[in-house]
Amino acid sequence: MWKTDPSVKNKEKENKNKRARELYHDGYQLVKKHDYAAAREKFTEAIALRPACSRYFFVRGNCYRSLGEHKRALFDYTMAIQIDDMHAQYYGSRGVCFRNMGKLEDSVNDFTRAIQLDPANGMFFYNLGLTYYEMGDKEQAIACYSKALDLTKPAGKANRTYYHRGNTHRELDNLDQSIEDLRNAVELDDRNPMAHNNLGLSYFEKGDYKNAVACFSKAIELDGKRAIFFNNRGLAYFRLTPPRYQESLQDFQDAIKLDDNNANIYFNRGNSFLATKKYAEAIDDFDEAISRVSDDENNYYCKGIVYQEMKRVGEAIEQFQLALGVNPDFIPALFHLGLMFHIDGQLFDSMECFSKVLKLDPADRRAYESLGLVYCDLLYYDLAVGAFTKAIAIKPDYSINYFYRGKSFLWLGRYEEAITDFGRAFELGCEDAQVYNCRAMARKYLHEHPLAIADLGEAIALDPANVEYLYNRSQCFLDIENYKDASIDLTNAIKIDPNESKLYYLRGKAFYQQREYQAAIDDLNRSLQLDPNSQDAHDCYYH
Repeated sequence: MWKTDPSVKNKEKENKNKRARELYHDGYQLVKKHDYAAAREKFTEAIALRPACSRYFFVRGNCYRSLGEHKRALFDYTMAIQIDDMHAQYYGSRGVCFRNMGKLEDSVNDFTRAIQLDPANGMFFYNLGLTYYEMGDKEQAIACYSKALDLTKPAGKANRTYYHRGNTHRELDNLDQSIEDLRNAVELDDRNPMAHNNLGLSYFEKGDYKNAVACFSKAIELDGKRAIFFNNRGLAYFRLTPPRYQESLQDFQDAIKLDDNNANIYFNRGNSFLATKKYAEAIDDFDEAISRVSDDENNYYCKGIVYQEMKRVGEAIEQFQLALGVNPDFIPALFHLGLMFHIDGQLFDSMECFSKVLKLDPADRRAYESLGLVYCDLLYYDLAVGAFTKAIAIKPDYSINYFYRGKSFLWLGRYEEAITDFGRAFELGCEDAQVYNCRAMARKYLHEHPLAIADLGEAIALDPANVEYLYNRSQCFLDIENYKDASIDLTNAIKIDPNESKLYYLRGKAFYQQREYQAAIDDLNRSLQLDPNSQDAHDCYYH
């Protein structure tokens, strides 16, 4: 019986191992050239010759991962770990593979094991941070990125970690930290257009639109083929003080040339057209956005705003209702639909809209204010007082709500409370002629005629062509039997509105009291000519 010479077996094994090493070396050179398919074949041959070598499975797994064949990569990484379960890099690479396959818990477990084996490797913390981010645990992601930065030496290799931590900080609204991290990222790699773009986004969200424009411009300089960079700069131009609408329109136009199927870009350009009162172009852009994304309430809402500004109330109502068809709880559409119903005289529908807004957001001051105005038109002044009081409670330093509540008190005959509210409106900086006029009426009803006349003098000084103010002051003069000044005010009012019969009637009465009988007769006749059926007609005949 023949026996195999052990030296022959050893020689064959040595030859196989040598050939396997050669194949591994050849494969490694192909990996450097990014020829992963050819490298994979070399590593496969090496594995056939030396199947107990964990390294060969590992490097072939890397090739599969680079080729997007994650299941095969996962198999190879697992084989490598079965052969050598104390190699941190194998767990790290399998963790990346698990993440690419959406198996995030498995990814966390592998990176955790890799860190146990090699706790000084910052890349494992970095990758663990990426996995936590994809899981939605952004705070834990930031903690991992921070640990990675502590371990990354030299710091010049940390640009990706700063980049991802900066993006995560922005999503958590930690804008100062985000800006700091992204600035570090672009300092370490000034040729990364996405880093400049994302730094611009952080400046944008902080309200620093000037620096945002500069960052987006740098991103465009580095890569002028990405529509999103032009879109973002267009938004920043739109928000500048003062806005630079023409530049924003040009950027949106350039973005559309690069990506004509992006609904957001049409939406943004539509808003620029709206801001520049180019209503037809705005409507066209919102229609383009709707044709691409029909389930975004913002598109219908903004189209409704165009019609609202054009005073095409019915079409505005239709668009706001379409927006609510997509999202019944969309507060901006509910609010503006309420405004349009109010203008259209559909008061109860308007009231319902504002009530819905307040159910969704009980702290919406504008909704209380608008609801109060609807109550006033319905003559529900007690309810109006309640609505304006709630608006004041939300924003006590906003003068207009004191004016509105004061008017409601005026209609309810609660004159002292009305005067107090009008006074508070003045204290908060309101200088509207109508406030003086309304306070004058309250003072008139309290028989404080000198104060009422003084208030109406202020109102007339602010708005000399307002017939109502001249008429009201003439009434005060008539009350205190100052017929001369009453006739002067009525004469000035008639110059502004020569076809109002009541003005002639009152001036006729003032002339009568001054014994200017022919002037009185002429005015009373003119009053009758203008309105023979006036409720004052019988008094004209009497005089």
